[in-house]
Order: sequence, then C-alpha cells, then structure tokens
Amino acid sequence: MTNQIQSYLQEVTQIYQKGNRLVQLHLMKETGTEISSYPINGSNLVEQVKYNDTQQQIWINDQQYFANIPNHIWDFYIGGYQVCQKWLKDRKGRELSFDNLVHYQNIISILGETIEIMSDIDQIITKHGGFPFG
Repeated sequence: MTNQIQSYLQEVTQIYQKGNRLVQLHLMKETGTEISSYPINGSNLVEQVKYNDTQQQIWINDQQYFANIPNHIWDFYIGGYQVCQKWLKDRKGRELSFDNLVHYQNIISILGETIEIMSDIDQIITKHGGFPFG
C-alpha cells in the first residue's frame, strides 16, 4: 500500500474507535470517569436547578448540590437541550434516589468524555486536511 492509503486507513480507524466509544457511552453500556461529587446528605428533593459557575456546583435545593461540574459540561447542549439542566428539571418536586444520584453523576462524566472525544475527532480531521480527508 502507498503511504497515502495507509495514512487514510489510520485516520478512519482512529475516528471509528472514537465514534465507537461515543456509542458505548451514550447507550450507557460503559461509564465515564467519575468527576463530580454529591457531598451533602439531606432530603435529595429537587426544588430548584441552579448552577454556580464560580464554584462549579449544581444546586438542587438550599442545602444540596453536585460539585466539580466544569462550565463546559454544564453548558453542553444535545438536540437543543442543556443536558445537565434538563435531566434535573424533569425531576423537579421529586426526591432523587441513590440510583438517580449515581446515574446523574454518570451523565456528567459521559458529557465530559463526549466533549473530549469530539475535540479529538476534530483534531484528527484537521491534522489530515479536513473532511473528507485530503
């Protein structure tokens, strides 16, 4: 094979691997690396959904919050929805179970990894002259 074909196959393979990881994450067949915490015990009742960008916290009531949520994860949209906000707003007035808390923290981790993978794919494409590859 020529170097150009070998390079093309390497690029396609890299993008395939990144895309496959995204599929596994988005179907929740795999989990992301945990980045957030839920440090305060309490009622777990979703009364509000408020983000503190200075302290990177998502507050669900006057006493409880998810910590270590970077702005780029809080601000991430899929299909016109701000994912972190929508999931909690859909549960307003409800008490979050332990499984809900774990699930939400997994969503946060998956969004963080999704953003990284999207950037990786963009870099692969740029490195090789745009899409389709030059």
